[in-house]
Amino acid sequence: MANPSPRANEVEGTSPRRFTHVRLLSDNATAWNAKRHLIANARHTLDLSYFILEVDGTTSRLLLDLIEAAARGVQVRLLVDYFTTFQQAAALRALGSTPHLQVRRFGLPTPTWLAALNAAGIDARAFVTGLMTASGPMLAASLKGNTIFDASVSHDLHSLPSTPGKGGIGFPIQVLGALQPEPHGAPPAAFELAAHRDAALKKVALLIQILRGLKQFLHRNHHKLLLADGQWFVMGGRNLSDAYHCGDSSRGHVFQDTDLLAHDGCSGGSPHARSFDALWNSVPSADITIPEPLDANPPATTGTFHQLASALLATPPGADFHGGTLLPDMDGELVDNLPSDKGDPAITKVYIAQIERLRADGRPASVDIVSAYFFPADEANTSETLLALRNTLLLAVAAGLTVNIYTNSVASTDLKPVNRAAYPKLVPLIEGGVNVFELADGQGSLHTKAAAIGDACLVVGSYNMDPRSELYDTNNLIVLQDPTGAATSAFRRTCIDALAWKQLTGDAARQLASESRTPPSAGITESLL
Repeated sequence: MANPSPRANEVEGTSPRRFTHVRLLSDNATAWNAKRHLIANARHTLDLSYFILEVDGTTSRLLLDLIEAAARGVQVRLLVDYFTTFQQAAALRALGSTPHLQVRRFGLPTPTWLAALNAAGIDARAFVTGLMTASGPMLAASLKGNTIFDASVSHDLHSLPSTPGKGGIGFPIQVLGALQPEPHGAPPAAFELAAHRDAALKKVALLIQILRGLKQFLHRNHHKLLLADGQWFVMGGRNLSDAYHCGDSSRGHVFQDTDLLAHDGCSGGSPHARSFDALWNSVPSADITIPEPLDANPPATTGTFHQLASALLATPPGADFHGGTLLPDMDGELVDNLPSDKGDPAITKVYIAQIERLRADGRPASVDIVSAYFFPADEANTSETLLALRNTLLLAVAAGLTVNIYTNSVASTDLKPVNRAAYPKLVPLIEGGVNVFELADGQGSLHTKAAAIGDACLVVGSYNMDPRSELYDTNNLIVLQDPTGAATSAFRRTCIDALAWKQLTGDAARQLASESRTPPSAGITESLL
């Protein structure tokens, strides 16, 4: 999976761009209205890229807005991730049949991988569906009669904890750990019993194909972007779902998140447009209207959107939008992680550079990082840049800077295995002087991925500070420079101070680490997370 094109920031070089009409969107309903505003006022093009799209009330209203935009001649392109929208295929196909509206999915299982599964006697449909639905029993059943894996593998798969929905995004990593032979262990029984050397080699080759295909399937489109007419955009952490656009917990789970609305009027076109084109035209992307054998959903119509949206008391968006917190016009840059077999460290390097720049300044300052899923590296073989980022945080503290990390607790997170596995990594940071705060109970889940680095630098995007964001996910980030300090002050006030936090001590982190159960596949799980 080679990089489809140079990153947007590399195309632009180092010259900063000027962003105007910037608004910080810390409220869920306000962020939803901002998206509706851009869709309603688009004249020529709308490009959207999202990790999760749930066909619920708020998203159905947005999809109807897109249909209305297409009806007035706006060219609409919607790119979603295959893994997290597998269950929405029928509705997306109905949406993609609308004139002037195209829908693509990123990261479909490759024909080569499916053929390898079938050649090994594995039910490919059941295996991939089991991955999508985080069903260990379905995966185990798919291996019945296979020629590669023995009964112990089926047992391990059957025993994997089920975490459907978004919480299941880490499930394929656990599956890969169960299928992966031990580095220095004995070969699978099927290889030992092979009557002929050639047959054994074929089985080895088939196993390699299956594992490589599964590892490639871990790559996901994690961009969150709505780009109107190539200049106006909303980006940040929010997906398309009630959980990100509603503040009422009675309607389900609620995420505390952060988006940014801005205008990029610089000449030469927006880097957002080039990055979107790179993802749209990449090999892992496929048109939703092309029949996909694994899509078993019954046909759907856009009438489903009307039914779900009818319960919302939504007024048509006007020509002006005044929601959120208005920030100063600022210089900045846009940075992307794009598909690559070995990951893309561009965003990690941006964080390192901005923190080191602040440390070099030599004056007292604060680094406040809000990361929903914070999983620091502690071994160079995970990622040299992620290890460098961890060390940069410790060096900043040693230089007299205050470093605060705000993240989820086990109680608040929707990805509990990540939190539990992260606690041992947090102990050295806390002992090194980094302050770690967890979201207090009763406020939903944290989903923000943003930072205030000193008083002059505000960073907002889709990038979680964990290995999978660099190694497997595509992401986008905006880095804004504001000498007045107004932008970082607004962020700290609305996205940090407005919430309640509980500081995590070293003793508490060690206790939580000791209570975490380590699965047999912990090594590969951590290296792939």
